[in-house]
Amino acid sequence: MKIIAVSFILCFLIVAAIATPCMCSTESDASRSISDAENALSHSYLAVLKAQSSGANISALSNSLNSAAELLNEAEVANANGNYDSAVNKSDQSITVSNEVSGSASVLYDSASANSRFSIFYTVVFPVAGAAAFVLAVFLFWGWFSRRYEKNLLKMKVHADA
Repeated sequence: MKIIAVSFILCFLIVAAIATPCMCSTESDASRSISDAENALSHSYLAVLKAQSSGANISALSNSLNSAAELLNEAEVANANGNYDSAVNKSDQSITVSNEVSGSASVLYDSASANSRFSIFYTVVFPVAGAAAFVLAVFLFWGWFSRRYEKNLLKMKVHADA
């Protein structure tokens, strides 16, 4: 009975090994994956530039972008050396990092844009309102002071020294 079970398991493993298609990557798979990684990296680079132009702090994003570029470079080297599985793996990692950078750059762009709108509001509206309040206060003080001065002037008695 043991021999039948062992032989059945052995036959099953042999059939499974033969029936399973090879999961090896080809040169065209690696080239396509590298091309996708290049596109993702360029899109993330543009997103980082857009975030930087809006005034966002992109130092962390630039480090991640450099990491994605290094992974892409490793994928290209692996592809040139004929290691297509490694090339596909490295380019997929580069795509993942590039997509994360693009998402973070979009969030930073939105945040920096909102902050710049408030910054414009604070630098334009508050000084104008402050200047208007100052001018109003000066006129109110001048009106109060002129009325008081006029009352004091009318209360004065004229003394003639002759």
